[in-house]
Amino acid sequence: MPESPQAYLELRQTPLHELSPAERIAFCSAVADWLGHAEPWIRDDAAERLATAVLWERYWEDRPDLPPPGHYIERLEWLLDTIETANQSHPDVLPSFIRHLRYRNPSQQQLSHVLAWLDRLERQPPSGLDPDLVAGLRILLTPPTPDWPEQAAAWIALLDHPSNWVRGCAAIMLGNWSEDDTAPSRSDLFALIGAKELARPGIAGPFWSSSHAGGDWADAEWASTVTPWMMDLLERRRGPPPPFDDMPSNDIEFYLHELCSLSPAMVDRMLAGGFVDLALMTATEMHGPVPGMQSRLETLVQNSDTQIAAAASRHLERYY
Repeated sequence: MPESPQAYLELRQTPLHELSPAERIAFCSAVADWLGHAEPWIRDDAAERLATAVLWERYWEDRPDLPPPGHYIERLEWLLDTIETANQSHPDVLPSFIRHLRYRNPSQQQLSHVLAWLDRLERQPPSGLDPDLVAGLRILLTPPTPDWPEQAAAWIALLDHPSNWVRGCAAIMLGNWSEDDTAPSRSDLFALIGAKELARPGIAGPFWSSSHAGGDWADAEWASTVTPWMMDLLERRRGPPPPFDDMPSNDIEFYLHELCSLSPAMVDRMLAGGFVDLALMTATEMHGPVPGMQSRLETLVQNSDTQIAAAASRHLERYY
């Protein structure tokens, strides 16, 4: 069993896009050895590397050296068996792998096998596996039905599920598939999601995540709508969001620091609301000076938290 974390860190830097199919198999075998490491963060990272290497293996371009389609099914079956075997010794491996799969898009051939695997996990869950993790991943991977009102209603019902993970997964799908002309429309869903976020935080961030990843946050019209919506929720919601591991996406605080990175006035609002960490992230987001931001950084330098003060000071020295 390999031991040195440095050896793993060097292995994980391997550029997957440069590997031949045979080299990728060798890489995956080497990474799989680390699933049994004593350090939980290494096991977690190894699960992510394997998910990426196998589920994003096939390139879109037409290349004569690509293996036949059956190769990718065989690699998937190897991966799922490897994860389950490692989980017998370290029961955190399978939950880590499932969480990482929320960022992966199996090919159409692979998807049916992944869904069948999830069926088996639900029928025969390994000891200690939260079945809601499986249910949430199924929500993310299952293509929506053609009947939008029916599909939206099913996802909306899940916004009140006992599991924060399941709620977040349903919110992601609503954000990803709704449009201005659907019924319910995207605007309708902003109102619905907002009301539910106030009472029980944890779905507004996932709902917005697909739009943020698609670049909508940089659109001036969207930013003028989404930013005040998120700030209002941040100030009024009852309690903090769930822990990150219980959410399939970031909370609204993460998105706000990008949405507001050019707005000293929003930093003032964060400071007034007691969201000092968020104010620091926002004021230091841009790698360069922002008009009006210097005085806010100078305020943060006076903060009683020495780490916040030091970070603000470093940013001032670097860019102002």
